Amino acid sequence: MTWGVSLWYRYEHLKDAADIDQSVSILRCSVKLATPDADRSGASLPLLHLGNALRSLFYCFSRPEDMDEAVEVLRQAVQQSGLEPNGAIVAATCFDALGTTLHARYTAFSRIQDLEDAISTLRYALDTSSQQDVPQSHYLSHLGFAMMSRFRRLGEATDLEESVNCHWYAENSTPEDHPDKPTRLSNLGIALRARFDRHGSLQDLDDAIVNHRHALELLRNRDLEQAPILGELGNDLLVRYLTFGEAEDIEHSVAYLRNACDSTPENHLEKPGQLSNLSYALRMLYIGLGERKDLEEAIVLQKRCVDLPPNHSGEKSHALAAYGATLQTRFEMFSASASDLEECCRAYQRATDDTSASPIFRLTVASGWASFVSRHAPLAALAAYNRFMALLPHVVWLGQDVSHRFGRLAHHNHTTNAVAAAIAAGDLVRAVEWFEEGRNVVWGQFLRLRSPLDDLRTKDAALAAQLQDLTDELRSSSLGVEGRISDVEGNHRRISAVLRYEEVLGRIRLLCGFEDFLRPRSFTDIASAARGGPVIIVNVYFKHSDALVLCPSGHTLHIPLLQFTLHTALKLRKKFRMFLGSSGIRDGVSRAVTPHCHTDTGFVRVLGLLWALVVRPILQNIEDLWHAAEEYIPHVTRCATGPLAFLPLHAAGSYGTEPSVSVSDFVVSSYTTNLSALLRDVHERDTNGSLPSMLVVSQPNTPGQPPLAGVAEEAEIVVKRFEGGQVARLDHDQATVATVLGAIQSYRWVHLACHGVQDARNRTQSAFELYDGKLTIKHLMETSLDSAELAFLSACQTATGDDDVPEEAVHLAAGMLAAGYRSVVGTMWSIRDSDAPIVADRFYEVLLSGEAGCGAGRRAKAAYALHEAVMQLRRKAGEKSFVQWVPFIHLGV
Repeated sequence: MTWGVSLWYRYEHLKDAADIDQSVSILRCSVKLATPDADRSGASLPLLHLGNALRSLFYCFSRPEDMDEAVEVLRQAVQQSGLEPNGAIVAATCFDALGTTLHARYTAFSRIQDLEDAISTLRYALDTSSQQDVPQSHYLSHLGFAMMSRFRRLGEATDLEESVNCHWYAENSTPEDHPDKPTRLSNLGIALRARFDRHGSLQDLDDAIVNHRHALELLRNRDLEQAPILGELGNDLLVRYLTFGEAEDIEHSVAYLRNACDSTPENHLEKPGQLSNLSYALRMLYIGLGERKDLEEAIVLQKRCVDLPPNHSGEKSHALAAYGATLQTRFEMFSASASDLEECCRAYQRATDDTSASPIFRLTVASGWASFVSRHAPLAALAAYNRFMALLPHVVWLGQDVSHRFGRLAHHNHTTNAVAAAIAAGDLVRAVEWFEEGRNVVWGQFLRLRSPLDDLRTKDAALAAQLQDLTDELRSSSLGVEGRISDVEGNHRRISAVLRYEEVLGRIRLLCGFEDFLRPRSFTDIASAARGGPVIIVNVYFKHSDALVLCPSGHTLHIPLLQFTLHTALKLRKKFRMFLGSSGIRDGVSRAVTPHCHTDTGFVRVLGLLWALVVRPILQNIEDLWHAAEEYIPHVTRCATGPLAFLPLHAAGSYGTEPSVSVSDFVVSSYTTNLSALLRDVHERDTNGSLPSMLVVSQPNTPGQPPLAGVAEEAEIVVKRFEGGQVARLDHDQATVATVLGAIQSYRWVHLACHGVQDARNRTQSAFELYDGKLTIKHLMETSLDSAELAFLSACQTATGDDDVPEEAVHLAAGMLAAGYRSVVGTMWSIRDSDAPIVADRFYEVLLSGEAGCGAGRRAKAAYALHEAVMQLRRKAGEKSFVQWVPFIHLGV
């Protein structure tokens, strides 16, 4: 065994393939010759050494079966370690080796299950070692590396903090004269630089530089070991240059990185990374100082880097991306040659193909590739956006904390660009599918967790039961509490549940007829959303906008909106908010505060531009509307992107003329957060013709909030409309959070008359203010609401939205749809307390009388009822009292 271990050590230093081959052969024999006693004592160490050697064999020959065997052999070593005389110490060593190898397999193949197993195993190693009188710095370092990998994969701040803490304790517990001290200093420096990148604390970057300089000082007489730390110091200085722009930093960065490259053997695992880092620094040097020779050298180095064998660490993807970016720079600055364009696109495509790189990195590359090719070869952009859309759900992953998913969407959702590219290429089917995939990604994940499983139960009851248990667990654990650093173990439990969920989904999709179970919807499925009337998608793009209309006839219309650009939409949104502010509407203002109801010409101007540039061109081109209009006023549903999602398209019109012309003269309007929300059926009455069950929640005097004088009258009106039916009212101190949550599951309709608060930072904490606290969207989404139908949200700003994630429709009304309600009435801004009873009374009168949508079929009746109610308020308040009647909107079916 000693001979085999010695050959392994020699291979690690000299990288002679013959050594590792021979080492593995000898260690296999050692395992076979291990003590054959029944208790197998003494077997764990040969297994441990064989597992380590097999891991090295994988790196030498890139055979996946070698890594798989290494993991299995080390699992056996862990099982046998308890039988050793020094069982705890040997067990800690075996757990550490297994965890390190699982982490290596994750790095090579990017399977997150390996990373989770690695973290759990390394924790066992650390816990086991802590019970013995042995140094823990070794175990802490390995756990720190694994936590950094999970941070880079999922972006959870808790993982980054644990990584920094592990490396800090490892470094601080290592004596100054210990041979591993420089490495521990460098590891801590890398973690601190990552924390600087995340949080921007200059102290972290300064400390990283100090640590790397200290490590180099300790390696003064060990030149061969300096290369990786020289490279890290070069990276520190490059980051500082990009932060402050000091030329001295970039020059020193290039010098250190060049030294690191020159000191690293060509066949070393870190060579690709060293070359890639140097070439990136040279490109930054060119951008800063303008010397073309630096750009050309960067291209030469990157070509060398991508031609090296893969090292199974994701470095190949990074090198390819850097190569593509540098070729892009040369193409745009100098050559504009077809060869550079083609080579650049090939490099980007190969980078996004590399599954050893993290999904977030590959998505970022795909986004840059798509942006570049859209400018220079638009017809080729579909391939790049196809890759982008395929990666998006892996980046905004169910296993992440919900706040982090929203954060990633704020920075990485370029769906509108993808849709524009598909429209430009004439591929309307793909445009609609991409629009749906990229729209309401987070809410869509929650909706899928509520998908009915009746068909699956018929096919395989056991699988359906497993999936139901996991979806119930995930409805709670995947929500979390945003804005709070959740515990690391909670993250691990959530990720483990998602991995089990995905494994069960994979098994379900092997069943005949379930191949597409819970996959993104096809165009054929999406098109059926128009069965209740045309569905209008408006995609806002920086050059122009486009409307895609799904018609009940099955046709899809493309209506270019050439004069409506992203810049125009942003200006209109800014003006509209200014006009709302001048009318007394502010963020967070309650319905107890009465807005000023003057006829500001600003509203007329904004609504007129929306009519002229967006709404009228669309309505004029939908022939299906005018066929329906011969019998009844038709119904349309809108789904807009970007700034347009915050503007009242349902009120667009020409109000400066006599007679005025507006949307409501021609159609009944609804909105939807995404198209899938329209694919759910609604039943206004039970099959026996009785009234639907109704829960009325009213809060006229919520503790700590301004009183709402109109709430009592409103609640009485609604209850009266439901006389003879199943109706319950929870008023004032009866309406506690627990009571409402307990009651709401038993009623298909709910009317909430109270204060509402939208929390843009902690989206699932948006809430209705009840007597003893907040009824949050999180509460509702954790509750079983399978029979929920209609929610009337008579509160303030329940459909306002969030600038950071316009495609997510982050508001209370959208949350109610995600929680299970099919149809929701909400408000875009603060409403007058005295207006709410008027709208509610007429709404339920029309809805329950059967007048709503006469001739339009069973669907959209809530939209017709709200249309009538708002028209009554509009007549009473005056057409130009926009602040009063415009905020009421209908969402869903």
